[in-house]
Amino acid sequence: MNEPRDEDGDSATMQHLSRPVRFALLLPFLLWGLTAAAQTTQLIEWTEDLQLSWSMFLDTPPSDAPSNDPSGIHLEIKWHSFHNAVGSGRSWTGCVHNVVVSNLMNPKLSWARSGQTTDSALRHATYHFRLYEVYRRKLEAALLAIRIPASSSNEALELVYNEACRVADQIIDRAVDVRQEYETQTSYGTDAANQQSWEADIDAWLANPNLAP
Repeated sequence: MNEPRDEDGDSATMQHLSRPVRFALLLPFLLWGLTAAAQTTQLIEWTEDLQLSWSMFLDTPPSDAPSNDPSGIHLEIKWHSFHNAVGSGRSWTGCVHNVVVSNLMNPKLSWARSGQTTDSALRHATYHFRLYEVYRRKLEAALLAIRIPASSSNEALELVYNEACRVADQIIDRAVDVRQEYETQTSYGTDAANQQSWEADIDAWLANPNLAP
């Protein structure tokens, strides 16, 4: 491999890595390609001004869903990281120099129970989406902070890749756990007092993701 010269060191190698992530309820890996294009779903990416509607919940309730759970929003966090190895003498440093992290809703796998599509239930689902945006931001920041010393460019890239996977797994697993706490403590949004408390926490975490557990 030809390594481009770098003004800050002897040489640098960039590697583009892509990896699917695990998520709540064991989300399936979506295959992107010409042969699968007709089967893929248009995912909805979180934005600050996004307004969810019940028309976005296209699936039917699973048979094992709790009867007091009015809806299920199917979310995914996807990430790609771009890695550098920068050398200075015999010392190398591996780092993540750019990332793309997305917080996505899959309408075809999201469902709502007939007769329970209330405004309060939709608000509860909206805060699921907001909660995962907190962890999307935490993951983005954590990946960009990775810096690892190594003795060669190949070692640096391998160590960065392994650390990026470890960090992503840790943060996404934590997001899954916190989401379950949100469901349990709010009784699927039916406990008004706890729902209000969680909304205040999630709003604060969005403003400063470092505050999130």
